[in-house]
Amino acid sequence: MDNIISYLNNFEYKDFLNTTRNIRRITSKNLNDFEISEALISISLKNNRLFNDIMNFAIFMKTNLRQKLLEGTLKAIKEIDYEVYEKAPSDQSVNQLNNEKMLIEIIYKEEINESIELIKNHSDMIKDHLLSFKIDALVNQINKIISKEEKSLSEINKEIIFYRDIIKKINGQIDIITKSEEIIHNESLLSIFSSALPTKKTISDLKIEKSQKNVLTLLIDLLSNFFSHLESSFSYKKLVETRHKLVKEYLYNINERSKAESKKRKHSLLLSEYHSIINIKFYIEILTDQINVLDQYWLYLSQCLIALKDNIMNAEKILYPHIQFLDRFLHHHE
Repeated sequence: MDNIISYLNNFEYKDFLNTTRNIRRITSKNLNDFEISEALISISLKNNRLFNDIMNFAIFMKTNLRQKLLEGTLKAIKEIDYEVYEKAPSDQSVNQLNNEKMLIEIIYKEEINESIELIKNHSDMIKDHLLSFKIDALVNQINKIISKEEKSLSEINKEIIFYRDIIKKINGQIDIITKSEEIIHNESLLSIFSSALPTKKTISDLKIEKSQKNVLTLLIDLLSNFFSHLESSFSYKKLVETRHKLVKEYLYNINERSKAESKKRKHSLLLSEYHSIINIKFYIEILTDQINVLDQYWLYLSQCLIALKDNIMNAEKILYPHIQFLDRFLHHHE
């Protein structure tokens, strides 16, 4: 007895309560998927019913043990024993009191049998509740959705990288044009860009810093990709047009990247939601283990009540540990 009560004293009350709350939290998620939402609502209702049934039965059984088996009928039996052994009545009175005691003991044992039957019914009902938590189909369905979402997220990440690289490239091109314009104006080179695009040799022969020559050389390569026959038809206006075109492309790609990042946040949030729902399997497994511990307790209480029928006068010694356990159990709930 001491070993079992000690084991039950180590029962993780808070874990039990937190597990039911976590299941309640997960099943309260609002999803666009109707079928999954319906499954979560069903699990939520079962979880709440299971929790309420366990708590209500614990309250009932604690009251039953204390008021009916310790303070009610047992008190009447003790009063008869007091009359018989302390007041020393006549033999006739003793026989009458013993007959009365025997009838009360029969009632007391019937009350014990009733408690044992209630425990059995409760245990069977809780087992049925646990069996009703059929989540494998739900988990499989969610895993398929997770796989689909992860694939979509992978494609979106590729899209973001694509736009990031384009933006980086365009930004570099705009930077070349901006620096080139500064060099052209600061070094008074507008004349050589007025009627034709200068050759790289022309740039190389300019009396400017090497770093400036490098920038202008990059500009020539850049403009060559945008226009054909620049050597004979180039004007400074085309340089300005190129910058405007690049800025427009830059802003477009920034906007497209923002859209992709917004999609990524949406899919990531949805993926996170589905991953958290998958955790319900873990919590239900914990809940099942904890309820199995409680089931062992109810079984042991039944065994103690059976023993009580043959040892009524030891009711306090037999029942008090159980009342204390239920007190602690309900204290965390309250």
